[in-house]
Parts: sequence; C-alpha cells; structure tokens
Amino acid sequence: MSFSIWDLAIVTTAAAAIGGVSGFFGVGGAFLLVPVLNIALGIPVELAVGVCACQILGLATTSILARRIDISQLKLPLILSGGLFCGVLAGARGLHWADSLGRATWWGRDFEVSAALVLSLYCLLLTSLGFLCLKLSRRTDLSSRTGDRVFWLSIPPYTEIDESGPVSIVGLTWLGLVIGGLSGLLGISGGLILLPTLTYLVGMRTHEAVVASLVIVWITTAQATAVHAWNGNVDLALAAALLLGGTFGARIGSEIGLRARGAQFRRWFAYLLLLTAALCASRLVWMFRADA
Repeated sequence: MSFSIWDLAIVTTAAAAIGGVSGFFGVGGAFLLVPVLNIALGIPVELAVGVCACQILGLATTSILARRIDISQLKLPLILSGGLFCGVLAGARGLHWADSLGRATWWGRDFEVSAALVLSLYCLLLTSLGFLCLKLSRRTDLSSRTGDRVFWLSIPPYTEIDESGPVSIVGLTWLGLVIGGLSGLLGISGGLILLPTLTYLVGMRTHEAVVASLVIVWITTAQATAVHAWNGNVDLALAAALLLGGTFGARIGSEIGLRARGAQFRRWFAYLLLLTAALCASRLVWMFRADA
C-alpha cells in the first residue's frame, strides 16, 4: 500500500499529538493510533497494528531517556518479560488467523473480519477500563504517595515491588501474558492496562507506575515489532512518518506528565479512554450500516 506526501504529512501531525499523550500518561498511544489510521486513512487494520508497534518502540525509547530511569526500576519489567514474549506470539497469530478469514457477511452487510474483531475488542477494553479508572479516581483514600491494592493473587513465590508489599510472581507472569497478547493482537503496547493495573492492583505509586509502564512498553513493542515485521505487517515509510511526529510529542508530554497530580492524572486518563471507545463504536456502527 502506497501513501502520498499529503497522507504522510497528516500522519506526522497526528503522531505528534498522540505522542504527547503517550509521554504524558506513560502509555504507548496505539489505542489512539490504530483507530485513527484505520478510520481516517483507511489503512488495513493488520498493517496499522504492525506499524503502531514499530512506532511505539521509538516513542518508548524517547520517553525512557526523558525519565532517566534507574537500574533498580527494571525489576518488575524483567519479571514480566517471559510472559510478554509468549503473549505477543499468541496475539500476533490470532490477528493473522482473523486476517486469513478475509470478509464475511452479517445481516446482509459485508465487512472485514480482522477490522471488526480489533475494533470490537478496543471498544470493550477501553470502555471497561475507562469506567473503572473514573470510579477509582474519585475515591478519597487514594493518595499520591502510595497506591491502593484493590485485588491481587496470593500465590507464592512473592517479591517486593516499590512500597506496595509482597506481590505474587505467578500473578505478574500472567499479567505479562495478557499484556503481550493484547500487544500482538491489537497493536497496543500494554501501557493502556498497565497504568491502572500497577496503580490499583499492585498498589504502586502513580509516578512509579508510569516509569515501570514505560519500560514494559519498550520490551513489549520490541518483541511485537519483530513478530509483525516477520508477518509483513510493517511499512517503513508510514512508520518513519509516525516516528517523526511522535518522538517530539512524546518528549514534551513526558516532561509535562512529571508535574501532574495523581488523582487528576487518573481522571484525565479515564476520559481519554472513554473518548477513544466512542470513536471505535462509531466506526463499528458505520461499518455494519454501510452498504456492501
């Protein structure tokens, strides 16, 4: 698929704005990019997923350099790395399977199976996480110093993460598997669910959770980029345009994010999730209403 200079200019501008969001919240930004590329430019969803994984790798690298991460903050990402890799492989295989199905007909409407699957999962995931974050952000017992562990597995062995107390290594491994699967299937880096998970389930402080999220995003997208490139779902021209705009935006957003308050930070993140879910839902409605 070829792109004009005008198309690449639009992509670069959008990537700069989304890159700022990425650095601010400590997420990869693919949950915004994949719907935008598919809806606004009509890029096939499997290509959008692969290119976004490649682009987010650059954003994560820039954000990590801006945060000046200490070696002691690598413990959690390294524990998750094995589960991340297995999940990426499984998710990418699922996307390849959906793409191989081609098009299908439902209620007399012809649609692309992979696009419908990915956008439906985005809508469900973003809506659930958005309302959860919005609900928990209104709790008065959540401080900016420490998180509040709502629920976590009590399966040994355990490890100490931040000041949150003992955390199950088995639970962290399963978390890595889920995050990797979402990355391989949806193109998201995992930061989308990492921030609320590390804050509310593991009990980490907000800014410490952002740092850990960025490192895990880097590991996940490095793996996902390699897998999707192997499957032919990475376009270098499109990835370069995304990186050009996204890198500058990520650096600025990361610096601003360091000054955000915890409760306010979580509330803004919830609104962003719900807004993106509405975008995906509108695309699905149009997809099934449009004439074949």
